[in-house]
Amino acid sequence: MGNGRLITSVLVIDDNLEILQLLARCLDRANCNPTCAASALEGIQIAKNVKSFDLYLIDLDLPDVSGLHVGLSLRHLMEHDKVLTSPIVAVTAQSDDITRKCVIRYGFSAFLGKPFTERQISNLVQHYREGQRQ
Repeated sequence: MGNGRLITSVLVIDDNLEILQLLARCLDRANCNPTCAASALEGIQIAKNVKSFDLYLIDLDLPDVSGLHVGLSLRHLMEHDKVLTSPIVAVTAQSDDITRKCVIRYGFSAFLGKPFTERQISNLVQHYREGQRQ
């Protein structure tokens, strides 16, 4: 195994309840402890309060604040040691190259297209467990 640390605590931000529940089940099966937020503002507040998530999964199409801006906010908090520096993954149905490039430019670590499989979630968690921080 690489020099990664155990990914256990995951904040999932998505306004679609079915997606939140699906991601939570997939993360449970990957031996993670998911915390779910149904809006950008709720997610940012939870991140500020908990401060120690190992991974963030963020929908880009949130109704209150763009998921891109949530990612920027989290990176800002990480840079100022307000929350643990952890990978941020965009989860979205927008799978075009422009969106993929944009999420990386906004500080996201990876991109996961919808629909996704349980195996993709498991592989994503394993990727970061094997030392791919950021």
